Amino acid sequence: LKTRYNIISLSLKKIIQTNQEVKDLLFFISLLDSQHIPRDLLDKYKGETLISKFIYHLKNFSLVSTHTPNLMVPVSTLSLHSSTQEVSLNYLLDILSSKEKSILLQGLTSTLEAYVSNVLLQEDTSKARLLIKHYEKLMTHNNWLPDLVRGQLTNQWGALYICLKSYDKAKNILETNLKSLKKYGRNNENILADTQIYLGIINYEQGEYTNAKTL
Repeated sequence: LKTRYNIISLSLKKIIQTNQEVKDLLFFISLLDSQHIPRDLLDKYKGETLISKFIYHLKNFSLVSTHTPNLMVPVSTLSLHSSTQEVSLNYLLDILSSKEKSILLQGLTSTLEAYVSNVLLQEDTSKARLLIKHYEKLMTHNNWLPDLVRGQLTNQWGALYICLKSYDKAKNILETNLKSLKKYGRNNENILADTQIYLGIINYEQGEYTNAKTL
């Protein structure tokens, strides 16, 4: 296990040396589900040119595979072995400062928010289904995600279930988030407002019009 960690971490170190922004991308994909990470999500984060180079270097070290769109997964994606992803995350958590992690997490959250907003606007249920598993993986990092970042990501997760009309699942996620957010004071008012808006939409769709209006 230690040998595997050393081999992968050495490869990652060499890739990072090609461009420091690669470190941001590695952190991004290490937090998501290891399978079928949407290519256009990464493009939104860092732009197509850098992503093409990033994938090229990862392939050179046999760390990633790419997939063309198909009936099950309607967008181009990339995947990596779960153990490779785990090593990558542990390596990055070791070399990143607290300030770097904070900046990267905010960038990740903002990118996902913009991507999810587009999915909701287009009512793209195929992409919503694909993203759900990535949010499920993000939530497994619950123990070290900052509270407000977790609150933002949880709102996005709930919104995807609204897109899929899975209102009970969305309601459970968002009501739990609402309770948590109320503990954090005035620093999270925008996030709290989003939570209540989404819960209002759910209540409206379920015919609970008084609750929807209150929210």
